[in-house]
Amino acid sequence: MQFPWLETYQACLTTGVYFVTPPVGRLVVTGNDRVAFLQNFCTNDIQKLSPGESCEAFFTSVQGHVLAHAVVGLESERIVLHLLGSDPGPLVSHLDRYLIREAVTLQTEQKPTCWIVGGSPFPGACRTDLLGIPASFVALDDSVEGALCEARFQPGGDALWNTLRVEAGLPFPGVDYGERALPQELSRDAQTICFTKGCYLGQETIARIDALGHVNKQLVQVKFKGDQVPELGLELWAGEKQVGAITSATWSPALRAPVGLAMVRRGCNEPGTQLRVDGGEAEVVSPPEIGLPHGPG
Repeated sequence: MQFPWLETYQACLTTGVYFVTPPVGRLVVTGNDRVAFLQNFCTNDIQKLSPGESCEAFFTSVQGHVLAHAVVGLESERIVLHLLGSDPGPLVSHLDRYLIREAVTLQTEQKPTCWIVGGSPFPGACRTDLLGIPASFVALDDSVEGALCEARFQPGGDALWNTLRVEAGLPFPGVDYGERALPQELSRDAQTICFTKGCYLGQETIARIDALGHVNKQLVQVKFKGDQVPELGLELWAGEKQVGAITSATWSPALRAPVGLAMVRRGCNEPGTQLRVDGGEAEVVSPPEIGLPHGPG
């Protein structure tokens, strides 16, 4: 099997790679009440951030369903929400309904977002560990693209991006989950949810699930035997019961095996669980620590 992106994958851990193809919307929030206002609508504690810091968070509905998955970057005069796979429009409409007297302005930024992975820190970028390795977001323009080339960052494509996010267990809206997903179903509690921050929209549902101790299904990473990358939609079985289906898949250089993401039912989604697929076997695993990459074989 040939993977033309493998050399660029290795650059993610050395010189660095940048992507402009993954859809990331940018919503800029300004005004004196910006921090307090957003604190009321997201799952993480953004009040603990200092300028130049960021955190990952979900924005949820009254019912606790995920409306947006964002990296929240705090700057000196504004907050920038980097929305994964999202058109900022729906989130703007959602937040605008609750704006009454707060000194807050919501503005969609039209510049494309550049996702930088690995390499030396890039000036002015919003740092994030979404992929388990150093990464950052920055608004793309000619000067940024020129600086990236001068610093010898390599451009990355769709196939490499898909590999990095599937290896990291990073879900994408509209691909791995839909409009009624609950935050705890997406396996990012440690990165996105502060259970001690106090009240926010949707908090009651999230707190109730935490008290219950589980959700009925959860997004997990699944490793397959052999070299064949599974087709999307491939069903996962435990005995005679279908327990999930593959939503994203790739070859993983870190695991040296095909891997996928799947929303799998409770009781069958713990690491080490053996599952059956058409023509083979699979195992639920934890996302790997990204180290020196390897090729297949």
